[in-house]
Amino acid sequence: MKTFLLKSLFFLLPVLLLFAGVEWYIRNSTNSFISKANYFIKNSDSIEVLVLGTSHNQNGVNPKYFSFKTCNLAYASQNIQLDSAVFFTAAKKLKNLKKVVFEMDYHRMEIDSDDKMYRLPWYYIYYGIEIYPLKTINKYSLYSSNTAFFNNVILDDIKNKDQAKEINEFGFVEKNYSNEFEKLDYDSLKVNARAKARLKNRHKEVSIEAFQKNQRRIEAIIGYCKKNNIELYFFSSPLYQTYLDSKIPTKENRFKTYINELISKHQIMYYNFENSKKFTLTDFSNEDHLNAMGAEKYSKTMDSILKL
Repeated sequence: MKTFLLKSLFFLLPVLLLFAGVEWYIRNSTNSFISKANYFIKNSDSIEVLVLGTSHNQNGVNPKYFSFKTCNLAYASQNIQLDSAVFFTAAKKLKNLKKVVFEMDYHRMEIDSDDKMYRLPWYYIYYGIEIYPLKTINKYSLYSSNTAFFNNVILDDIKNKDQAKEINEFGFVEKNYSNEFEKLDYDSLKVNARAKARLKNRHKEVSIEAFQKNQRRIEAIIGYCKKNNIELYFFSSPLYQTYLDSKIPTKENRFKTYINELISKHQIMYYNFENSKKFTLTDFSNEDHLNAMGAEKYSKTMDSILKL
């Protein structure tokens, strides 16, 4: 029996060492999620502005251009349930929090969390957030949350080892790695010609149940901010015309009606940049994401509003 255990250990040791090595590499590589979490932890006593939302705010709001000490905790596919969890976790730790920027975009109201979302362990590891029960290994290992994803990340790092990742101290990606519009030479004819195929399945979810859940979550955030004298700002992100044209009318009408209800009931501060002429084709990396240049413009505009 002892011999069997020793042989088993001898066999497993290289695998365990490889797993540990990959885990170490992931946790110490240049990564927006980790960089943001580290900034949040190191500056929790002095952060004044908290930014929430999806990749729209992740890619569109650069804290570098703010007059206030700002932490952007918006992440790709971060729905309102996760936003709410991040907000209530962060609000307890940010002793100097004065303002919150909430991404109020059309697609967000009708999506909800999926317990299979591979990023959920990341929220637990870095923020202590667990909206669904996690496997024990996923509470301690980023790599185990999605081995295929991280394998691709590592391969991409090896492939582009001579290209340094440009992520600033706030966790904002200064250089866009995937810029569809740039690949199309910012040619509006090319963009328009391929828009239908690109947007075929983009943000087509429809769910009244999710909409109602998200209403309650937003109400809870509004209530907390009022009680604690935190200024809450709602922003709808800049969008390119092809995305605007692809919206589902009934879904859009529900969204607009709800916005008007919030304004009437809570007198919320709402700023809509969806159709803003301030942003042109060269400010976008695709239909609904700004590139770094567009983010500078949007961030400076947002900062000027927060200073009012």
